[in-house]
Amino acid sequence: MYAQIVPGESWAVVGVQFDKNLDQFLAEVGHFAKASKLKLKLIYAWEPWSAYSPVIPDLMTGYSTMLYRMEHAGFLEKLNALKDKLKGIEVDTKVLSGRAPEVLMAEATAQEAAMIIVGADAEPDAFGIRHFSTASSLTNQSTTPVLVIPSGSKISASEPKVLVADDLNEHSLPGLYFASQLAMGASQYQLIHFYAHDEDESALEQTGKAMLEAMTAGTLPFDADIKELGLKEVVKKRVGEKMDHRLGTVKGLLTASGGQYTRRVEFGDASQALITAFKELKPTILVMGRHKTFHFKPFGFGRVPLENLLEQRIPVVVAS
Repeated sequence: MYAQIVPGESWAVVGVQFDKNLDQFLAEVGHFAKASKLKLKLIYAWEPWSAYSPVIPDLMTGYSTMLYRMEHAGFLEKLNALKDKLKGIEVDTKVLSGRAPEVLMAEATAQEAAMIIVGADAEPDAFGIRHFSTASSLTNQSTTPVLVIPSGSKISASEPKVLVADDLNEHSLPGLYFASQLAMGASQYQLIHFYAHDEDESALEQTGKAMLEAMTAGTLPFDADIKELGLKEVVKKRVGEKMDHRLGTVKGLLTASGGQYTRRVEFGDASQALITAFKELKPTILVMGRHKTFHFKPFGFGRVPLENLLEQRIPVVVAS
């Protein structure tokens, strides 16, 4: 069963880190929550040493517990102070002990939250390494949709659009469902249905010529569409028909309620095509489904690496 988004009633669990990106992160979260009519549960995960090593002596584990009890009130006070930055939104706060990914997933499940929201520092460290560990763990494991907001992203300056990537397989369905709910629930979001065909245009042109020659020679069944339109346009037409079949009901509901649905088919590398489309269209977020083979491909979502998107400051929802 996919997560339900009920405007004005659904909660989003937000992982808070008290770092240099906090103010910008909260501004983007606040803008998204207001537009999507979500309530926010701010969570700070106090991570004890024992969360990282099962061999830490009991004495040290007990010391961590004591520290947590001592520091709990202070962190809760800091969380409550953040409510002033999120005026006009219903906000709850909680400090929990444990590793951030596990804490956030457990809280989202307990609250039946519509989504989890976390930040990611897109700036490399002194060694040129970007640290997406929490985002990676959540997008790998969470059964609740996860929105990752990289530092420097501009949800607040975006247009009211949701760009949803479709691979035309079952792994994309949770992303399509989430994006559809968001578009219909908030009513002001335009839904842009996106697919990238693996072959680039020049390769398709060469393939089309070869197919025409084979049809003329009688070694390939005749296809009037390919002869009249060319292979590229035939691919766009037939892929578009599949896309409409997958979201036909949503398209009708959006249109009936005054919303907008458009589809877009591009050719070539899926990652680059998505990045180009995002920069051109300036949507609020990009939504994707998580592939079952994800854990074999670090930061990978089928054909598109998450790391590439975060480096480009693209806010991404991963749904499974």
